[in-house]
Amino acid sequence: PPSPPPPAPYIVSISPSAASLLSLPPPSISLKTYLKTFTGCTGPSIATIYGCHCGTQYFGQLGDGRAVTISELNGQEVQLKGSTTTPFSRGFDGKATLRGSVRELLGCEGLNGLKVPTTRALCVVGTGDYVHRPWYTDGEPSTERKFPPNHMIRERGAVLTRFCPSFLRLGHFEIHALRGETAELLTLIEHGIEVLGLQSTGTLSVDVRNLVEAVARNQAVLMGEWMRVGYCQGNMNSDNTSVLGLTLDLGPFSFMDSYSRGFQPFTSDGGGMFSFCNQPSAALTAIKVWSAAVTSVLEDNDKSKEIVKAAEDTYRETFKGEAEDV
Repeated sequence: PPSPPPPAPYIVSISPSAASLLSLPPPSISLKTYLKTFTGCTGPSIATIYGCHCGTQYFGQLGDGRAVTISELNGQEVQLKGSTTTPFSRGFDGKATLRGSVRELLGCEGLNGLKVPTTRALCVVGTGDYVHRPWYTDGEPSTERKFPPNHMIRERGAVLTRFCPSFLRLGHFEIHALRGETAELLTLIEHGIEVLGLQSTGTLSVDVRNLVEAVARNQAVLMGEWMRVGYCQGNMNSDNTSVLGLTLDLGPFSFMDSYSRGFQPFTSDGGGMFSFCNQPSAALTAIKVWSAAVTSVLEDNDKSKEIVKAAEDTYRETFKGEAEDV
């Protein structure tokens, strides 16, 4: 549904190169257009449901409670993040903080400049209102801290506009596999094949194998790029893992100032599951769990296991090549 207009919207930042990619007018001559279009959800929009696993543990439905697709421009899916609630908000407010929105814009555009596969960020618009979010009683975040935010603070709100060819995630498939919704899962497999630019063979088991191998290959390439530039995503759950191998949902991310194998900016990951040097193995686990979910549509259990193993082998072989290049 359309969201109520924010009380006092204002432009925070616009990426000129991202605007050019979408064939939008230069920010210098169309600020009013940006404010009108990218502040709130004023027309038809789409929110999609997806699940999540962390390691090998499923958490059920987590998204998408605050990101909606509003358009497709130049082959790019355009989303507003933080503009409104959706049917999947699970009681949350559907809003985003100014702090988090600016971080995501800087992270996306910075990674793009480093030639790392990533979603792009067009702009951040401040809303003029406030949201309440957990933060730390002892001040600023620190990579040395091993506990999550522990009290609520009042923060400025914002809306982030971001885009990529598709926001299709591993979690989109997993929620339907978890629920036994075979028809929906088959539809997503067909869509995934299209998104990845693959050709359907007309044989389901072959199509599924081609899909999972392509996604495994994309993830392996992305891990090599993250390791190359010293980037740590922080949270690598399947709800923020792109089938296209794009850096997606930049939340507790950071770049290393100096090399540390255990570097982890996500303070809720005290055990270091997704720390810098664990990222390649975490991505492999995600591929294996996701592949098992996708192959659940097949009646032949041996064939399913064979395809999961093929995805694992593809990931290992591709990442080995990426690591050698790094």
